[in-house]
Amino acid sequence: MVGRAVVARPWEWASVDSVLYGAASDPAPHRRHVLDQYCAFAERQEKEEAHKIRRLLIAPALNLFAGEPNGKTFRRVVDEIANAERTLSAADVLRRAAEQTLLPETLDAPPGARWDHRSKQYFEPPPAAVWDSLESNAVASQVVSASSRVA
Repeated sequence: MVGRAVVARPWEWASVDSVLYGAASDPAPHRRHVLDQYCAFAERQEKEEAHKIRRLLIAPALNLFAGEPNGKTFRRVVDEIANAERTLSAADVLRRAAEQTLLPETLDAPPGARWDHRSKQYFEPPPAAVWDSLESNAVASQVVSASSRVA
């Protein structure tokens, strides 16, 4: 079931390398980088393929902004641009839709950053050391809680 979660909300998994595997950093510093890299890939694919594959290339990028401000608008505008301007490449459709709809903060937020709807801004995740101490505190409180129930 992890595969479905990755497809539905790929950016949620952007910090897997550092969180689960202890990597010093994650491969993608922000979504703008991912979008740029994916657009470069899409351009190469469209040059190599003789038949039209634009829709196939657009589909994987649609959920990159799922759950983020204007994410639904991004998906709608991608569809509108793709239908209105059939000569555009997949990369151009994605770039135009991103420029028209997404906040710069959404494109530049690092992996793990969360959008706060009240303050209308992203908050970066705490460093891994803070997560480790929070996790050990949570485990300790569970142990204390369980031992108090036994007594």
